[in-house]
Amino acid sequence: MNTERIMRESLVWNRVALALAAFFLFGAYSNASGVSAQAYVKWGYPEGFHVVTAACEFLVAIALGFPRTRVYGAALGTMVMVAALATLVLNGAADRAVPALLTLAVSVAVGIHARRLSSRASACPCE
Repeated sequence: MNTERIMRESLVWNRVALALAAFFLFGAYSNASGVSAQAYVKWGYPEGFHVVTAACEFLVAIALGFPRTRVYGAALGTMVMVAALATLVLNGAADRAVPALLTLAVSVAVGIHARRLSSRASACPCE
């Protein structure tokens, strides 16, 4: 694989990761504001659990913003989205699960790319 292609691919994935970070940042803000607090209680979560979700989503957004921590952000984002999907499906709202499913897929893809990129960097005899 030539260097120019690797650079282009990295640029594209960097933009995808930053867009995903923005999505999680919006989710963190939305959950922290309490807009969905009643839904969490209806789904059986303890009162105030929306704040825990907001904190997790905020951590995902921050970690995705930096290449060194991107794989961890993608992993946490994947876990958050698996929990969101499970919550929606188990509570009969599977029709609203498509955005969570798409976000899960993008989180997994960003994580795979970030892992590949870190493997390439550690295998580089650049020193």
